[in-house]
Amino acid sequence: MLKPHQPTSHRLLCALAFLSALTGLNVGAHALDGTTQKEVIVESTVALEQLVRQAHQGDISPERLRTERVRVERKLDAHLAKSAVAARPKEQLVVNQARTDLNQQIMCSQEFEFFGSEDRPEWGWYPSRQIQSTGSVVKVDKAGNATLTPAKH
Repeated sequence: MLKPHQPTSHRLLCALAFLSALTGLNVGAHALDGTTQKEVIVESTVALEQLVRQAHQGDISPERLRTERVRVERKLDAHLAKSAVAARPKEQLVVNQARTDLNQQIMCSQEFEFFGSEDRPEWGWYPSRQIQSTGSVVKVDKAGNATLTPAKH
């Protein structure tokens, strides 16, 4: 039984669990523990960033990087299926930015998997230069206007 002094979020989660059990909806553990999509995506982004860094340092091979990237992506898919959905527009914007950052890391991983650790000037690939992305991304609003987000420092 819900007590009036319990936090509202706890009462809402309990009500959600009750309704999902009543209606047969599948509400995952992450949704019930309050884990958001953004948190799950950011966790995967950090994991991929560390893997790419290890690959550039020569700690893991491109083949191992690919295996680990696929594992991180599968784990992310499983967690996203269970996490709370961002329903508000501002929450969705945050999730979209997190997905953009994740996609950037996936591309970095795939580049290294394909090109390896050697400089390949014919492809414009210079891992020896250790060029870091500024973190700027192009965003397109519903009207079709494109803007460049500020660089992260």
